[in-house]
Amino acid sequence: MLRDRCSQRRIGFCGSQQWKTRKTALEGDVQSPAPETLNWLKQELQAVTTKFPQDVQLARQERIAAAKEVFVKKKSLIEFYNSVKQSIDDEIRMYGTDLGEYNISIEASLKFDPLFYENVLRQINLQVKGSFHGTDDGRTVLRQIIEAVPSWENEDEVVKALETIDEYLHNDHRQAQGTDITRDIFKQMRGQKIPVLDLYDYLFGFDYLETKYDLKIDGKDLRELSAGERGGLLLIFYLMLDRRDIPLIIDQPEDNLDNKSVYEILVAFLKKAKKRRQIIMVTHNPNLAVVADAEQIVQVSIDKKHNVNDFTFQAGAIENPVINKAVVDILEGTLPAFDNRRLKYRRQRA
Repeated sequence: MLRDRCSQRRIGFCGSQQWKTRKTALEGDVQSPAPETLNWLKQELQAVTTKFPQDVQLARQERIAAAKEVFVKKKSLIEFYNSVKQSIDDEIRMYGTDLGEYNISIEASLKFDPLFYENVLRQINLQVKGSFHGTDDGRTVLRQIIEAVPSWENEDEVVKALETIDEYLHNDHRQAQGTDITRDIFKQMRGQKIPVLDLYDYLFGFDYLETKYDLKIDGKDLRELSAGERGGLLLIFYLMLDRRDIPLIIDQPEDNLDNKSVYEILVAFLKKAKKRRQIIMVTHNPNLAVVADAEQIVQVSIDKKHNVNDFTFQAGAIENPVINKAVVDILEGTLPAFDNRRLKYRRQRA
């Protein structure tokens, strides 16, 4: 019996030691607890409630500062463009009479990409509870935030709008939500393949703001012009600004342009340009060959009837009878055709 009691006491003693060891292992060191211990979890909880919010706020301030720096860089490009624009505007004014009805202008600005709404909303889950809930309602809310920006050239106003989008993702601003407005930002995202950081990189990276330097005619930029109008405008613009005296080769500048524009605009600028440089031009338009006072005309023909593709050419001034006849036949459609049009025009005026 004595042996049994000793055994029992010995067993009890050993169990107490094991319990203390396990307790210490579960609790962890107070100063430097091992991961997953109770004291480590307490420290993590303390960090979540006090330190992490401060870190998040600091990170937000750093993000805003970086975003403003990116935005200022974009604005600096516009400022550079505007400095160039001023000198070009002066040149355009010098040619005001020659331009006639053509109102050429330069515009330097930040252009907002209309795909912004698609790019943002495709990353947000519009089916969960939140400020952007619902396909149509979500788009309306986002558009209202963006359209409320007074000026897209003011970094404070722009960043304020982006912070509003961020705040709307964390809190539900729909009506009748009561006090339960806090939303999990990660649950606001569409699926797990697109992390929240992608959305923030897009919002605060400003890829949707493009620095544009537009050449316009009558308020329309190049994309709104026909191919002929675009080519004519660029050629006129080039002839106005290029001060070099090297030869210039132009291939059929009259393409898709009406004869009135060719005569009133292109001819005037070509005649000015050829005073300081040699111009070699391929054309089928008599206004450019004749009215622009070409010093030499080269008429080229090819024999395709006998499958030999032989080229022949003749060159000379417009006063040369051979060249004169070639110009009339090719550019005017022969002299009878020219006389026929001339007589009909005369009858119409009478």
